[in-house]
Amino acid sequence: MSRLTVGKDWRIAVTWRNVTKKFPDFLFKDFQTYSLEQRYLALIPCIASLLTFISISVCIFLHNDYTAVVCLVSSVIYAISYFVIRFRKAYRLAAWIMILNTLVLVDFIWFQFEGSKGAALPIILVLMIAVMMFFQKAEKFVGIVLVLVNLSFLLYAELSYPALIRPYSSNVDRILDIFITSLMCGIFMMYLISGILKSYHQEKINAENASKLKSAFLANISHEIRTPMNAIMGFSSLLTQDGVNSEERNLYNKYITSSCQVFSNLINNIIDISEIESKQFKRIHNSNCSANDILQYVYEYFRNDDWHHIYHEVEFYPASGLSDGDIYFETDCTMIKQVLINLIDNALKFTHKGYVKFGIKKKQQELLFFVKDTGIGIPADKHHYIFESFSKVTQVNNKLYRGAGLGLTISQNLVELLGGRIWIESEEHQGSVFYFTVPYKQVAVQV
Repeated sequence: MSRLTVGKDWRIAVTWRNVTKKFPDFLFKDFQTYSLEQRYLALIPCIASLLTFISISVCIFLHNDYTAVVCLVSSVIYAISYFVIRFRKAYRLAAWIMILNTLVLVDFIWFQFEGSKGAALPIILVLMIAVMMFFQKAEKFVGIVLVLVNLSFLLYAELSYPALIRPYSSNVDRILDIFITSLMCGIFMMYLISGILKSYHQEKINAENASKLKSAFLANISHEIRTPMNAIMGFSSLLTQDGVNSEERNLYNKYITSSCQVFSNLINNIIDISEIESKQFKRIHNSNCSANDILQYVYEYFRNDDWHHIYHEVEFYPASGLSDGDIYFETDCTMIKQVLINLIDNALKFTHKGYVKFGIKKKQQELLFFVKDTGIGIPADKHHYIFESFSKVTQVNNKLYRGAGLGLTISQNLVELLGGRIWIESEEHQGSVFYFTVPYKQVAVQV
C-alpha cells in the first residue's frame, strides 16, 4: 500500500515539475522574435500582476476588503494585457489598458488609505516613468496630462472633501503599507531602469555591428563589382581587335555572359538583403510543385558550358529519395529553387575535387533538402557565423574566394519564411552538408 502511495506521490511530483517547467516556456515563447521594447512591455504586465496580487495580502492584513477586491480585478486586467500583447501583438492597446487600470487602482488606494499621506504617491511616480518609457510623441503627452489631471483631482478631493478619505487604523499600519508599497515600486523601478540600460547597451552593440557590417559591405562589394566589371571591359575590348576568329569570339562572349550573370546575381542579392533588413521581404506564393522539376531545373542551371569549364574536376548530380506518390507537393517553388541554387553555388565555390550532390528526402511531415560536397569544410566553431550577413571565408590556403557573403543569409531567411529551418554539418577538410526543411503539403499526383 505504501509503495503505491509513494509511486503516486512521485508521479504527482514529476507532473508538477513538468508543469512548472513548461509554464514559463508557454508564457515567454518566441520572445526572441520581439524587439527589446516589446519584450519589456510584455513582461511588465506579468510583474504588475504579481505585485498587485501581493497587494491583496496587504489589503487583507489592513482590513480593507474593498481595495483587496479592486487589486484582484486589477491583477486580472494586467494578465489580460499580457495576452493582448502575446497573442494579438497590440502593444499600444495593452499599454493604454495598463495605464488606465493603474489609474483606477491608484484612485481606490488614495481614498481607502489616507490620500497623500498613504502609499498612492510612489505608484503615481512609477506610472509617470512607465508613460515616459513606453509612449512616444503625442501619446506620451496625453498619458502625462492624464496622470497629472488625475493627481490634481485627487488632491482637490482630499482638500475639499476630507470625509471621503479613509484613515489608517494606526500609524504602524500606515508606515507598514508605505514601506511595502515603496518596496514593490522600487523593485518595479529597478526593472524599468535595467530595461533602459539594457536597451542602451543593445543599441550601442547594434551601432558597432552596423559599422562593422558597413565596412565589410564596402570591402566585399567593391571587390565583387570590380571583378566582373574588369572581365566585361577586358573581353569586350578583345572583341574589337582585328584577327579574332569565331572560336575566340564565342569564348569571349561566353566570359562576358558569365560575368554579366555574376553581376546580376550580386545585384539581386543586395536587393534581397535590403528587403530582409527592412522587414519588407517577398511574400510566399504557394503552388503545386514537382520534386523532379525542381531538381532538373537546378541541375540544368549549373550544367552549362561555363560551369563545366570552371568546375571540370567536380562531379555534379541530383539525388531524390521521394517515392512516386510523394513527388508532388505544395510550396513556393521559386524560393526552393533560389535556396538550392545559393547552397549549390556555395558548395561549388569551395569544392575543387570530388562531388557536389543535392536532393530531397521525405521525413515525417517535412521535406528535407540537402546539398553535400567534398570541399574544404567549415570548423565547428564557425557554423553559426556563416549565416550572418557579409560573413565569408576570406582566405584559406592563401586563396581568396569570391562572393559577398549574402547567399547563406538570404537562404536562411527564405527557409524561415517558408516555415522551415536550415543547418549545417561540417568538419574542416572533410566537406559539408547543408540541410533545410519545409513543411510537406501533399497534393494529388498530376498527369
